[in-house]
Amino acid sequence: MTSTQPHGEDATKELLDFVPELRSDFERRDFGAECVVWSASSAEPVVLDPVARVMLDVVDGAASIGELANDVHEVLGIPRDTAEHQIARIIQLFAQSGLLTSSQASSTAQDAITRRELFVSSPTPCTENASRLGTVTYNLRFGEHNFRIACDSRRGARKLGDALEDHI
Repeated sequence: MTSTQPHGEDATKELLDFVPELRSDFERRDFGAECVVWSASSAEPVVLDPVARVMLDVVDGAASIGELANDVHEVLGIPRDTAEHQIARIIQLFAQSGLLTSSQASSTAQDAITRRELFVSSPTPCTENASRLGTVTYNLRFGEHNFRIACDSRRGARKLGDALEDHI
């Protein structure tokens, strides 16, 4: 599972012959049919869907993608090409999540944190009533970081707006 893979029939054969092996140092937490995994080589945790969660228990470092797809095809009775596609998708997800011994880190935790908004929240009754209450909200940008400030005082909001106009 590399970023420079061959194309066409050779790519398919090489992909099906690839034997994925899971790292031994990742964290796993199960929540119902889903789970969250976090590898030491990954910048952030990843939520696995129910199918990927099952495959996490199946990938043993001995079976190739083709063999895993054949097992899925025989056990579930789904078309072979569908099984190959799904197994390849899941193994690619594992690779991108840093779960495979062959995984390479694509970013650091610092990079992942820098790309995120500092405050991520869904609307609350207070924010939904902001217009009725006269609350003024400013969305500010300082460098790569975004902030949201709310002020219930119109006079205070004007002063904030004037002081921070270059960042609104």
